[in-house]
Amino acid sequence: MKRNNKILDWLDRVAEPSESQVDTLKRIVQNKTKAKQFLKIITQNPRDNKPAYRQIRSFFPVCSDWHQWLWGYNRAYVDFMNGLFQQADCVADILKVIPNLSPWTLEQKFDKVIVGKIPGCFGSEKSFLSLIQKIRKSGVVRTFKHIKKLECRLPDFKKAFPAVQKIDWWNFSARSDFLWQLMREQCGRPFTVCEGKQKYHVSFLCNPFSNKMVFQVKVSDKQTFILKMAPYAFLTTCNERVRKEHEALAIRPDSIYSDALLEFYLKLNRCPHAPDILYYRYDYEVALYAMETGKPLPFSKKGFDFYTFNTQIIPDSIRLGIYMNDINAGNFMISDKDGAIKIIDIGHATFANPLTPGVPGITFMMGNLCGRDYMSINGVLDVEDV
Repeated sequence: MKRNNKILDWLDRVAEPSESQVDTLKRIVQNKTKAKQFLKIITQNPRDNKPAYRQIRSFFPVCSDWHQWLWGYNRAYVDFMNGLFQQADCVADILKVIPNLSPWTLEQKFDKVIVGKIPGCFGSEKSFLSLIQKIRKSGVVRTFKHIKKLECRLPDFKKAFPAVQKIDWWNFSARSDFLWQLMREQCGRPFTVCEGKQKYHVSFLCNPFSNKMVFQVKVSDKQTFILKMAPYAFLTTCNERVRKEHEALAIRPDSIYSDALLEFYLKLNRCPHAPDILYYRYDYEVALYAMETGKPLPFSKKGFDFYTFNTQIIPDSIRLGIYMNDINAGNFMISDKDGAIKIIDIGHATFANPLTPGVPGITFMMGNLCGRDYMSINGVLDVEDV
């Protein structure tokens, strides 16, 4: 029976006469050749992942039988994914399948973790990376680092910026307003950076609640980009402590690294909601985007609940297993280019595609600092009480 689901259609084709659906699934995971064919179909069709999982789960009326089959499936899956990872020629080869790849594994495999390409208007990659380092050394970034350092020590912060004593620091709204205004005053003035014969007009988009810096970079009147980077690079790893600091920064929620992987995963799978991310490099901790233009996404005063937003506003994103947790108006835009709703800041997203779960030694669980995580709460409904 044609289901318009390539995973389920493949199962129908390989089923033997008079064989139950459960027996077909058991036979597949017990046969290495068939298991590889099955997993190839699964990894090549991520949008069919969840519907196929739900249907396959319904074939097992007995919960213990289902979990026993899952055990066999997961063993075959881990072997398959390890083989796929070993065969990958570049990060994008494996990133198209799963986005939650651990940085240390990618670094061991590819040495330089690089995805995408630098647009020609920046000259060479070398020129672009030189520009990045000049921005990092700018007075704006030095001021930003100074503010963030003092912010960790409230008595020193109050001495440097006495106006903070007029607000209730522990009132999040008051603290937010104060820090936004302080950042704009201290770091918001545009500046110019020269690299080679090219002048770049740079504006720091001041966000006091992020572990990354975001800049608007104008190359010309017609070419504008968004640059996201850490305040420091990791060009040399002088000891294990520095390596672990870099890894911890990378797997932190809403990091440049985790955001770039999620966004490239959507882009590589041709998701209409994907931002136009162009380039990411791990040792420089930098990501480059074409600046999106368009209309703000209308939000009511009540906003959107998680389920409605993810299923109705960005449906292709969740078909690919990406769930937005940070549902804030500033993170989305209706594109002038194609009229699609774009995720311009993916933030604290969750990746969950049940037939392509985590792989020991290769993946990590994406973090979330938005508070309630819908998937981790409601996902336990699949585990029956004993």
